[in-house]
Amino acid sequence: MVRQIVYISSSPSRDEPKEIAAILAAARRNNAAEGITGLLAFVDGSFLQVLEGEAGAVSRRFEIIRKDARHSFVIKLLDRDIPERMFPDWSMAWRACPADHPAAAEVRTIARRGEIAPGAGDAALEALIASVFRSVPA
Repeated sequence: MVRQIVYISSSPSRDEPKEIAAILAAARRNNAAEGITGLLAFVDGSFLQVLEGEAGAVSRRFEIIRKDARHSFVIKLLDRDIPERMFPDWSMAWRACPADHPAAAEVRTIARRGEIAPGAGDAALEALIASVFRSVPA
């Protein structure tokens, strides 16, 4: 089994492109060293991130992110064991989702509400993640 944590957070930075580049570079370096894979998406001032790997490594990485000043209002959406990774070939896949992308409205709603829609379940969040990954150019 693989541990998967999905969270959303806000970027408090006024210099988002520079901060995002630094976050992405650090994520790729640190995740590769720890056997963590996943996706980092940026949507309208919010990060949506998937972390996957050995349970201890993923939990430690999430705690580091949660305490990082470059992330605010960190909300854990999923914390579960899954049979296989969604992003096995990516130390950290990257997507910058345009504000007019169909998934952007849902990400904004989750960020505002602090959770996925009541009753939506894991499948709805998985579909949102897949939509961002597959339909937004890298």
